[in-house]
Amino acid sequence: MAYYLDNDKFRESLMEFKLQRDAANGAFVEIPKYIGESILAIATNMARRPNFSRYSWKDDMIGDAIETCVKYVDRYDPTRGTSALSYFSQIVWYSFIGRIALEKKQSKIKREIVRYAGVDTFDLQGHDDTGEFQINLQEFLSSIGGDDNEPEVKPKKVKEIPNPFEGFSE
Repeated sequence: MAYYLDNDKFRESLMEFKLQRDAANGAFVEIPKYIGESILAIATNMARRPNFSRYSWKDDMIGDAIETCVKYVDRYDPTRGTSALSYFSQIVWYSFIGRIALEKKQSKIKREIVRYAGVDTFDLQGHDDTGEFQINLQEFLSSIGGDDNEPEVKPKKVKEIPNPFEGFSE
């Protein structure tokens, strides 16, 4: 099923939603179905791009993007002249980038936990008496990207500020 988003219709529905929200004076106004479907279409279609399609947490990326778009739907200003499609596409893009950074950070933490757990070998099959299926844990970690070539975060040096009252007597 090909789903094409009409930018003008999307913008008009956002303008109507803004008018309803302003007329409600702070009361809850439900986001119209068309806006929700459009946000879902933007997120799912962007997840199909080659630079996002290979991740195993693609559903989490889409969920985060939808959540972020709903969070910032109030900030869209149709009078500024920006395209509604480009506004929400930008939100989805940066939401995807944020999820990827979070998952990479979590992956690094998991590798470090395994690396410093104090285990010498990673046993793939415990019933093997010959030891053919045992590999070194460090080799395993380097094969999944956990090598020691990652730059370590160096602590910042604190510059000592001289005490201006030093040397004065009472």
